[in-house]
Amino acid sequence: MPSRTGEYTFEPLIADRLPMMINCSVHPAMSAVVRVFEHGYFALTDVDGAFVIKDAPIGTFRIFIWHEAIGYLDGKRGSTGKVIPLTRKITDLGTLSLSP
Repeated sequence: MPSRTGEYTFEPLIADRLPMMINCSVHPAMSAVVRVFEHGYFALTDVDGAFVIKDAPIGTFRIFIWHEAIGYLDGKRGSTGKVIPLTRKITDLGTLSLSP
């Protein structure tokens, strides 16, 4: 519901593997991508593309790698995530590359 200041509240926000896009119909450069997770294990990359997800539990998980201009790593196949086993406190995924 819009407020007098132009702010909006979205309720309820539920976890979804797809991002929610927010765009301004008047100012195309004003946009946002919102991700809602049911857990606290996510990361944004730094300027070099590196990331760390601290305190992730040991087990087998799916990692989703996504860029707003490119989409998912491995295209449509990547939308279901890449299975990774976390067998110790440090897991190195190596180099993951997204290409336009």
